[in-house]
Amino acid sequence: MAEKIEKIIFVFFLLLFPLGEIGRLSLGNNIAVTVSDIVLGMLIVFWFIHHLINKKSFKRTLTKPILFFVITCILSLLFNIKNLMPNEFFVSVLYFLRWVLYAGLYFAVSSFDSLFKKKITSVLGFVGGLFVLEGYVQYFFYPNLRNLYYAGWDEHLYRMFSSFLDPNFAGAFFVLYFMVIIGLIFQTRFWSSQNDRKRVFFLCCVAVLTVGAIFLTYSRSAYIMLLVSGLLFVFMMIRSRGTRTVFISLGFLTFFITTVSLSKLPQSEGTNLLRIVSTQARIGSAQNAVTIFADNPLFGVGFNAYRYAQYRYGFLEQNPKKDNHAGAGTDNSFLFVLATTGIVGFAAYLYLLFSITKNAYKQNVFFFCSMVGLCIDALFINSLFYPFLLIWVWILAGFTENM
Repeated sequence: MAEKIEKIIFVFFLLLFPLGEIGRLSLGNNIAVTVSDIVLGMLIVFWFIHHLINKKSFKRTLTKPILFFVITCILSLLFNIKNLMPNEFFVSVLYFLRWVLYAGLYFAVSSFDSLFKKKITSVLGFVGGLFVLEGYVQYFFYPNLRNLYYAGWDEHLYRMFSSFLDPNFAGAFFVLYFMVIIGLIFQTRFWSSQNDRKRVFFLCCVAVLTVGAIFLTYSRSAYIMLLVSGLLFVFMMIRSRGTRTVFISLGFLTFFITTVSLSKLPQSEGTNLLRIVSTQARIGSAQNAVTIFADNPLFGVGFNAYRYAQYRYGFLEQNPKKDNHAGAGTDNSFLFVLATTGIVGFAAYLYLLFSITKNAYKQNVFFFCSMVGLCIDALFINSLFYPFLLIWVWILAGFTENM
């Protein structure tokens, strides 16, 4: 009965995914939760108590790497407790607990039986498809976020950002979803039955729409992520199975049609791929992170007390009348880890990333290609710590356990 409840809560949690930042609830003092966070908290607490009562094993392939990083995060906060006001320490601990909550998703998913995991794959395809559909509706009917500028969101004129309200994170998710769809296509017996042929045709249409969505984000980091993940996937397929000409041709055709179409769309600073304003901002963000790390090399400024470190250094202006969603992080996930947890935490995090990627390489080539692409994407945006991308990654990591 308990396992059935866990599955019901998990499916409900997945169905909330397309809400994205629309389900965001601001609690003040730079504290915000989403509806998904609340439901996920219920799932993880219920799963933990159930496993504890029944004395089930918590040991997984990634248990040790996750535990190492969690310990370094705790140490980073304890070493910096003197530099933080009580409310700042409290908020930083909440950020840390949220990361632990997302990591708990890996343990919950990995405990599901294989039959349920296969069913969940279809649900992932559905919710991801809803997110893509939301993106197209937003692009044509809500082309900018100018009216939400006061709430800390950038305008993103003529760019697809869907319910994430950010084209860069939306673009990264589109690539992750695209790889899942490609995986579903390759797992289908192409010509064994009419239903399979219909399924492949439908999935190909979804893949084309997803690639179109990636290009409509005008996110250069997403383009690079798609290129890296796609080329790596083609290389691995050629090496292991031989070429699938029809899909490679479809990819090039999609790229050509989309590129030609985009050349005629409305132009703005955000749609200019040669824009330098965002590039300069990212360089400045990286320089700030390096400065903070240089002064706190061993355990950083605490996970995640980065916003308060920026206040102390004068890199971020305190404005109680305007939220700043970017203040709690930097544009490079690896510099973010260095600045908040130092060399010790960075080593633990690299160990965790390596373990996830290594397990994906053994179990799921599509997830492996996604992770490599996401790590490249993380050099330009803080995608490795964006909540909704974390959710997707931990779910896929749970799927690869004991496959």
